[in-house]
Amino acid sequence: AAKVVLQVGFMRRYDNDFAEVQRVVASGGVGEVQMVRVRSFDGFKQPTEYYRSSGGLYLDMACHDLDMARFISGLEVESVAVNGSVTVDPAFKDFGDI
Repeated sequence: AAKVVLQVGFMRRYDNDFAEVQRVVASGGVGEVQMVRVRSFDGFKQPTEYYRSSGGLYLDMACHDLDMARFISGLEVESVAVNGSVTVDPAFKDFGDI
């Protein structure tokens, strides 16, 4: 074993709105979960150098979306379908991002 302390920081679980959605779903308030659809975007443009060194929007943000799907539904993710496009900053294309 590596004996390394690892902390995963999925802070959205502590957002009041997400916590309330999770509470309602867990209480059966919306019935049986059949599908979870997540739509997210990065609302703030980062400096171009950030894009050059980041993991890209899918790696940097999708982990939070998957965590929210698991947290809210109480289920494990079984399959994922993704669509993306460059609509705001053409620099994304230069980095091979969406």
